[in-house]
Amino acid sequence: MTAKNTLQDFYRSPKLYVGLPSGGAFYNSDVIDWPETNELPVMAMTPKDDLIVRNPDALLNGDAVIRLVKSCVPSIKKPEDIIAPDMELILVAIRAASERKKQLTVEHTCKECEHEMSFDVDLGLAVQDFESISDLTEFDLQNGLTIGVKPANYLYSIQTAKSMIEQANLLGRIANEEAENEDQRIKDIGNAFDKMANFNYSVLVNSVRYIKIPDVDEAVDDFDEILKFIDNVDAKIGMEISEAVSEINNGGINKIYSASCEECDEPFEVPIDFDPVSFFLTS
Repeated sequence: MTAKNTLQDFYRSPKLYVGLPSGGAFYNSDVIDWPETNELPVMAMTPKDDLIVRNPDALLNGDAVIRLVKSCVPSIKKPEDIIAPDMELILVAIRAASERKKQLTVEHTCKECEHEMSFDVDLGLAVQDFESISDLTEFDLQNGLTIGVKPANYLYSIQTAKSMIEQANLLGRIANEEAENEDQRIKDIGNAFDKMANFNYSVLVNSVRYIKIPDVDEAVDDFDEILKFIDNVDAKIGMEISEAVSEINNGGINKIYSASCEECDEPFEVPIDFDPVSFFLTS
């Protein structure tokens, strides 16, 4: 065993290596410097990193996430360009590398016998249990067109989620206010719903990469043309596109924990919340 003679010998080293749900398909070498193994080395958080992730606002606006990834996964040179399914797995990997037990506790009450129980999910195994999203990038529509989709940028998606939360909170406050001016309250509620709809619509149009027309060699990839198409297509086709975008954005790491009740053996599934705020603040 080589002797450790300097403080540098005790610096961090990678604790685990992970692949990505995208396989790197959406990035060039400016974004990720891929090792020959095609797996990214992940190091534990430093004391400074640990303080950064204790700030909910910094996590929600993305600043803490960018700094955390640069610190713990140095192969990623531009964390701001990482798509949502990949970033979700990366954040789980960082927590797995940073904790001794590498576990996330999941609580559940059996619907059949009301028995309360808790289970530990091994985060080291969770980062290996993911669905490749390479098969979710192209979908055929009922009208004969084929669309190419991509997951939303992670920072864009969490900033959109933050705005959605703010509008939902606003709706709650409006609903609980005394109706001094009922017309104004109805108008405010309508405005809040409009903003929430616009956020969802923005995620949708930014996730469509191209549209293929039958018997036409070149796909349509001009953003303005795609936007006009989505603005003028039947609602049923729009719903198909929305479902395709939702499927690829929710792909990647497995977010469902399956087990059976300790008392009555009733099988159940529990969703696992990998939201960065709740995920790191409860660690």
